[in-house]
Amino acid sequence: DTTIWLYYEAKEEIKLDIFIRVEANVHVTINEVRTGMRTKVQYKYYLDEYADIKVNKFYHASQVRELDIINLNGVGANIRTVLKSIATGEEKYDMMIYHNEVQTTSDILNHAVVDQKGKLTFNVTSVVPKGKTGCVANQMNRVINLNDQKCKICPNLLIDEYDVTANHAALIGKFADDELFYLQSRGLTREEAMSLLMKGFLCSNIEEPELLNIIKDSMNQYWR
Repeated sequence: DTTIWLYYEAKEEIKLDIFIRVEANVHVTINEVRTGMRTKVQYKYYLDEYADIKVNKFYHASQVRELDIINLNGVGANIRTVLKSIATGEEKYDMMIYHNEVQTTSDILNHAVVDQKGKLTFNVTSVVPKGKTGCVANQMNRVINLNDQKCKICPNLLIDEYDVTANHAALIGKFADDELFYLQSRGLTREEAMSLLMKGFLCSNIEEPELLNIIKDSMNQYWR
């Protein structure tokens, strides 16, 4: 059992192919930070029997194109991914999660704030074939869009088995006016209220203190 940190600072455009295999009964946490220039990445995950992986990602890059292929190959394999991004350019994420064995679990959470010139697409597809019973496939995708560019979320659940728990949620928009009004009624300015909501949105579901500090430092460039 282990924790791994991955740091990428692209000083020029780069293409990466990353292969991750978690062997039987191994528990691993991967914390990843990506900054800098345009990055194109393909991940391939392979999880064996009762392997358990938690992936926490924070991106603050000029442009991102990412493909994630997740293969839950062993009985009881489990993956949880949490992606947080400040999108200042065009970002597109394609995620394919294959439940190739029974009693496997995937929990996918994607949160992004799209800045004034940003644009973002999430395509997330969970696949459970017939006969793969007892699986859980969850998706939660939310984008806070601060401009008039078109953002897109495509949550797909391709389920061919009855004995499955599958859920998805997709939301694109801004913070609700009543949330801002409530905070302003407690003495905060609109800018302070917006900053507080942003920090709650981008820092939620992140438990690693070092990663939280990196996210907050990046946010301070936009919202104090």
